[in-house]
Amino acid sequence: MQDAVILSAITGLTSVYAAAVTYTIIGFRATEKYDQCISENIMTLLDGFNLPEDSITTSTYEAAFNHLNSSYPDTVLGLEIKTCDMQKLLSEGVEGTGLAFIVFTEAITKMPGSPVWSVLFFIMLLCLGLSTLFGNIEGVVVPLKDLKVLPQKWPQEAVTGITCVIAFIISLLFAQHSGIYWLTLFDNFAGSVPLLTIGLFEMIAIVYIYGIDRFNKDVEFMIGRKPSIFWQVTWRFISPLIILVILVFYLVTQVQEEPTYLVWDPNSEEFPTLASVAYPTWINAVIFLLAGVPSLAVPVYALCRLVFRCCKSD
Repeated sequence: MQDAVILSAITGLTSVYAAAVTYTIIGFRATEKYDQCISENIMTLLDGFNLPEDSITTSTYEAAFNHLNSSYPDTVLGLEIKTCDMQKLLSEGVEGTGLAFIVFTEAITKMPGSPVWSVLFFIMLLCLGLSTLFGNIEGVVVPLKDLKVLPQKWPQEAVTGITCVIAFIISLLFAQHSGIYWLTLFDNFAGSVPLLTIGLFEMIAIVYIYGIDRFNKDVEFMIGRKPSIFWQVTWRFISPLIILVILVFYLVTQVQEEPTYLVWDPNSEEFPTLASVAYPTWINAVIFLLAGVPSLAVPVYALCRLVFRCCKSD
């Protein structure tokens, strides 16, 4: 139990630290682009009005621009003055692949010793992908062996290799011209509802079907003492309630919204900008395969087992 608390605390603190680093880099990039935008506007005003070089500074830009715009509106209108919006710069490319391959990479190039940070950053991405892949492959290989879907004589290396080859073939979908849209679809639906529903059914199965008292005896047999009242209350009420509330609110939110994805809008006056486009109607079938089938697997299998046992007993 102590290890579980320590692991949870470390995970939470790691998330806070990662969030602090992420938003720091996002803020650094946005500040750099904002200062660059202001500097370019200052140079445009100085050239357009033939002003001395130091007559407009970053601190006096707003006042100088308002004065010139009110005094010579036609002249200012003819200049290519950019809109420097810090909030817009903070929100550009901060989701999906844009965070890793646009925001972080652009910010790293502005840092001292950027080549070193670039190498370390992409090594980190490689290690992160490999560590995730290990867990994903084991999550497929182990059930296949336990359920005896594949011949038991096949060596572990062969089963793992076949799984990796099949996963590689499926992943070629993300390398097509429409790959980013499929990636967004998988990212939004494949890892959200299934994880919540599977976690909820696991807790219900252990606490209310297998029995919390039997589970307490199992824990006592393994570690020598029963779980404290904190774990009893958490397992019985708090955790299932929290997951259920999150699941219900997520489903209500998703039902009310139309599935959309982001594309680069070449017709925008402020290109490059992203535009939200609705998915075609047939994408709902894909969403059901990604989120609905994994979520319904546990209750449907349990229902089938219950019906089978009832029919067998009769």
